Amino acid sequence: AAFRGGEPWLAEVLGYLDGSRKLLAGLLARHLPQVRYRPPDGTYLAWLDCTALDLDGSPGDLVTERGHITVVDGPRFGDGGAGSFRFNFATPQPVMAEMIERIAAVLQGS
Repeated sequence: AAFRGGEPWLAEVLGYLDGSRKLLAGLLARHLPQVRYRPPDGTYLAWLDCTALDLDGSPGDLVTERGHITVVDGPRFGDGGAGSFRFNFATPQPVMAEMIERIAAVLQGS
């Protein structure tokens, strides 16, 4: 069934994810302009580099503990991950907007 009739659904999902990828860039520019983000080419997982924020503590841990948003902290991916975290943007766009606002409140309040 997916091969016979799934193309319209897949096109819709891919279009929505592309919109979310662009929305995330805009939300970060507005709420967390110091956070570096390069939109991924083929996934719904964003790498958010917070090293310019000079935080006391790991940004992924802060977001998870204080913002109550589960992210994967950068050091879990190896030595180069310090100061960063992975964010899943495959979620309804209004929910993602709220998540970024909460992340900004946590990271700017630290």
